Amino acid sequence: MCRFAGRMLFFFALLRLYIPRLMAHSYPSEGWEIEWVEVSPACIAFDMHRCFYLDVLAGYAAPELTPAFCQLDDYLCEGFPPSIRSKRTQTLGRGGACCDFRYLVAFPRA
Repeated sequence: MCRFAGRMLFFFALLRLYIPRLMAHSYPSEGWEIEWVEVSPACIAFDMHRCFYLDVLAGYAAPELTPAFCQLDDYLCEGFPPSIRSKRTQTLGRGGACCDFRYLVAFPRA
């Protein structure tokens, strides 16, 4: 149990270092508006209030294509190890007020 918990926290610590850097590099403020909600040992949370994909597709009168990009995020999160849980209740592309990304440590059940 302690060995598993150590690995779980290690993977999440790597994710906690990686996600903010990835977001700054791959999602610049010219096309994205990101509000950081929490970056802690148990949770990484941010809300996306503006999405380049939605803006461009809406400009081409095709915003209904945006959920395909949202689904890519869903597929990526399916590849996370069991120690990391992703949660998102809404996306801009699916009509939400924001994209609420949450990555949480998934503590093992006793």
